[in-house]
Amino acid sequence: MSDPIMLSKREDVLNVMDELLKHFSDPKAKMVKITIKKVQGKHTLQQLRYYWSQVVGSIKRALHELGNDSTSEEVSYFLKKMFYSKTMVLPDGSITDVPQSIAFKSETDIQAMSALIDASVKWAGSNGIYVPPSPIKTEMRG
Repeated sequence: MSDPIMLSKREDVLNVMDELLKHFSDPKAKMVKITIKKVQGKHTLQQLRYYWSQVVGSIKRALHELGNDSTSEEVSYFLKKMFYSKTMVLPDGSITDVPQSIAFKSETDIQAMSALIDASVKWAGSNGIYVPPSPIKTEMRG
């Protein structure tokens, strides 16, 4: 099953329609499921601030205490690899997980960012790392 796709331009919609027409021109074509839903707004600057300063910062400090010399980017990569990645099939047939971007210009929505934060905080807590609670809980929930 493939990942959902985001359509924001008329050209994108027309391309998908062309693909569907090609698919159903085959007499052996199977049914497809299409779900259309409004996409939630992108993640917020407040979510990013909390993620980088409190979540990543707390985990980074704890890892430094254990002798690791990890950067904030490395800690974030580690968290995204565990909790916010997609599967990619490589040319040799092997499969790898690729962490998704949470850069402000990315398509990460409020719920996805909240899920990454929640999973990271839960992981930290289960490993004895304290992450201060977010002062923006209502916004983080969308």
